[in-house]
Amino acid sequence: MLLDIISLFAVPLVMFVSGYMFISHNRHADYYKWSFFRRMFLSVLSPYLLFSLLYLGGAWFFSNASFTLKQAAYLIATGSSAVHMAFFRAMFGFYAIYPLLLRYFNRCRLHHRLHRFIIQVILLQLFWKICNNISCSNQAVILTLEITTFLRYIAYFSFGMLAYIYHKKMLRWIDTHHVLLMTGFILNLILIGGCWFAKYYLHILPLLEFVCFPLNLFLYSIIIAMLFRYACTLESQDTLSKRFMMYLGNYSFGLFLIHIIYMYVGSELLTLLHMSPQQLCFYPLLFIIMLSLSLLTMEALAHVSWGHYFIGHVSRL
Repeated sequence: MLLDIISLFAVPLVMFVSGYMFISHNRHADYYKWSFFRRMFLSVLSPYLLFSLLYLGGAWFFSNASFTLKQAAYLIATGSSAVHMAFFRAMFGFYAIYPLLLRYFNRCRLHHRLHRFIIQVILLQLFWKICNNISCSNQAVILTLEITTFLRYIAYFSFGMLAYIYHKKMLRWIDTHHVLLMTGFILNLILIGGCWFAKYYLHILPLLEFVCFPLNLFLYSIIIAMLFRYACTLESQDTLSKRFMMYLGNYSFGLFLIHIIYMYVGSELLTLLHMSPQQLCFYPLLFIIMLSLSLLTMEALAHVSWGHYFIGHVSRL
């Protein structure tokens, strides 16, 4: 259960990195331009479409799911072909609002009101999470929540922007508050574990799910801060771990998209070998199969002329 809780920080981490990269490459996009949105949208359009089709094909092959042409078109258009495609919905939202977000961020920074900016993005993210978890059958509300999926990650994205602008200050703060961060990590993990146990195992106090929202935000922010410190430490070194992290980072976009396919492939393969999830070695073997096949596929796609349509442009390390 604790591993499940910690593992969910992956998408918040991706959003943090996205905010960091957005402002490092587009620091002066202070006002909305259609060309900016179009350029960013087209940069991920082909992987979005191709993997949407692959996910639908995988659902048909592995789970015997069936789709009409109209249903398939709707799932592709709304980024609903797989849970991973919510990442694209969020990114498309950030492409649209980034210039406005950057303008407000700069205004708060220049007027020494960054604390207000941070509080507002945190509250906005928590408000979206609460609204999304309230049962509602109104299609207009559901559509609004789907369109504004990016608000689910706006705090992490904004933290990435802050980390780029205040890189040295943030590192100093992390170094001087290491004990506080570790204490916060342990306390939040215990509290979230208690909420999960009560809700999913004891089936009591469903309202604890809403209590988890701010706790999750603090927990994942602490994990991201510690990883950010570790990444900056690796940057000044020439070690095997750094080279391996650079290697994985180079393929991270493609790995994020393709690993779900090999997760199903690995699960089917282990089932054929008469192994079940109840066995202790099942998930470690599944992880090894999934990562190995994903990396082999990435290597193959990186060396063909049309590979960028699937995985974007990658560097030759």
